[in-house]
Amino acid sequence: MLFLRSLLFNTLFWIDTFVLSTLILLVRPFGLSYSYFFGRSWSRLNMLLLRLICGISYRVEIKGKLPEGPAVFLSKHESAWETVAFPSFMPPYMWVLKRELFHIPIFGWALVALGHIGIDREQGIKSMKAINDAGGKILQSGYSMVIFPEGTRTAPGEMGEFNPGGASLAVRAGVPIVPVTHNAGRLWGKRGFAKEPGLITVVIDEPIPTEGLPPSQRKELNQRVKEIIEQRLKEIGG
Repeated sequence: MLFLRSLLFNTLFWIDTFVLSTLILLVRPFGLSYSYFFGRSWSRLNMLLLRLICGISYRVEIKGKLPEGPAVFLSKHESAWETVAFPSFMPPYMWVLKRELFHIPIFGWALVALGHIGIDREQGIKSMKAINDAGGKILQSGYSMVIFPEGTRTAPGEMGEFNPGGASLAVRAGVPIVPVTHNAGRLWGKRGFAKEPGLITVVIDEPIPTEGLPPSQRKELNQRVKEIIEQRLKEIGG
């Protein structure tokens, strides 16, 4: 039964991804807000399908108050779940993604149309510069940024090395950093086809202000975020 539920969800997921990605492309000439509406609709539809078909639900705990303006959200990365779920409940934002995703027909083109940032993780300093340049413009436009400091998905309970690029972007732009922790990998593994029923917990921590901080503080900030996420993982069983 688990296999059949997962198969049904995956089938419907790719169908609605094709349909809504096409709509994103069609309405993009009328403005980003129209495309973003369909991007958020894609997320909410798949969250509904996950709950109805696979029995996966989620709850969000917000510590403190979300920033009123743009921010850099630094998130744990251990599943494909967060890439599907975040648009449904996070403030409007753009991702930093693997550039290879842009080559996927229709879906990848929709990512480009929305304005997400594609990077080559092997380019190191060049990738960080691309994040700072493109991310700075996105933050100035009023959208937030969501970045996975680990760069790639990790197994539940594990922590990868945290790249300081996200902290650097926040310091340069003078916007808050918001740590985000979740335990989605327990139910939807990083390369798993099967999706186990259960409840996913997301914790959005209090914003960390960066305005007025020198660039030299980015590594210290990055380490602080990592420690916050590590502690939250212990609390929620990630």
